[in-house]
Amino acid sequence: MTRGWVLAGLLALAGCGGSHSVASPVPAAPSASGASGPQPASCPVTRPAGPPPPQRAMMNFDRPIAKASDPGWYGNGVLWTQFPPRGFDFIPGPGGVLTLKMPWFRAGRGPVTIDARPLSGPPARFSASVSADAYGTYGFVPAGLVFGRPGCWRLRAHLAGRVLTVVLRVPGGARTGACPGSAARRGPVPAWTRPAWADSSASPTWLHHETSARGRVAAFLFAYPLRAGAPTNPANKVLWVVAVPHPLSGLTISARPIDRARPSILIERVRRPLAGVTSIPSYANVPSPGCWRIAITSRGYSESLDLRYLPGR
Repeated sequence: MTRGWVLAGLLALAGCGGSHSVASPVPAAPSASGASGPQPASCPVTRPAGPPPPQRAMMNFDRPIAKASDPGWYGNGVLWTQFPPRGFDFIPGPGGVLTLKMPWFRAGRGPVTIDARPLSGPPARFSASVSADAYGTYGFVPAGLVFGRPGCWRLRAHLAGRVLTVVLRVPGGARTGACPGSAARRGPVPAWTRPAWADSSASPTWLHHETSARGRVAAFLFAYPLRAGAPTNPANKVLWVVAVPHPLSGLTISARPIDRARPSILIERVRRPLAGVTSIPSYANVPSPGCWRIAITSRGYSESLDLRYLPGR
């Protein structure tokens, strides 16, 4: 994660604990809040406006992850979000849904809940997964949003009796790019991963890292970019730092292409019991280049993130 705009990696999200999932409707049309770039008149897309959040809202555990001078802030005095300069990355998912990782910043205390509905056309599925316990009672918290179809959508984010309304245009597909869900980057690491580095004299900030959708897994890449096949010098070595809210066993790490179910590649199987924050080293090799979805699963536990692989050489 870096100071500045924090969308993808944090949505990734860092932390462990439960989440709130909601799928409730939002009543009718909002007042127009302006548009960012060319937009149809029927979709008054929200644009950044108003004062930035206080530092309290920008804290991720004990350190700020953004600055008031950063662009893209939109809030209501209790809750803020941040719009990226080139727009949000919507990632296609199974059944035609589109997913989005969206950051929220709380000056008020308590959990954030989100509901949404399309402003025109037929009803459509929506769900929101907001980390409930992993990020404390104020400051940064990521949300994973699932939209049932493209269109103009109105979101309402609730915190401390206040509502922040955001209008988004959900596009008909993913943004262009080899792996739009991948957000590997260098910089400060998620605070909750610190136990994994307690015995190391080296800072992991030189490593590219990426966090999962719910923020309970961080993948630290000792080779970047990753390459298809079984490369050496450097090899595709990854340290998986996993936070589990309760003891579990039988954790598996597997990979499949983002756009199909096969092949499914077993990367690592952990038979020992896990609890708290645990480090799992492995090689993460896949047979072909492209965007691969990594699933970290056990009974009652599921996380995922996307990694981009270049052609091997």
